[in-house]
Amino acid sequence: MLRQNVHRPKLIRTAPEKRVTKHCGIQTTFSLEKAFYEAIGDIAARRGTTIGAIVAQVDADRTGGSLSTALRLFVLNDKDRQLIALQALVSVAATLNPDDFEDSPTVYADEEREEV
Repeated sequence: MLRQNVHRPKLIRTAPEKRVTKHCGIQTTFSLEKAFYEAIGDIAARRGTTIGAIVAQVDADRTGGSLSTALRLFVLNDKDRQLIALQALVSVAATLNPDDFEDSPTVYADEEREEV
């Protein structure tokens, strides 16, 4: 029996937009949805590089298919790597015993350090 009142998340539907980047004087054009373009911008910022450099690298590394598809896969692969790293941290945190840290001083990031 199908449930009629199942809550379904709203899908954000955006059409791909033409984008242009420049890296080392070479202009590259591709179509990409806003969410993927913003994700590439976040990745570039995290890596200390530019969107143009990321696009140029993905373009050079792809072996077939369109640049737009390669960029979407690049974003998904990056998110997958982030998830794996987060899962590893959670696994490590789960093995820690808070009692082992009872005698350790608590240090907060916003406290100023005293010179010794």
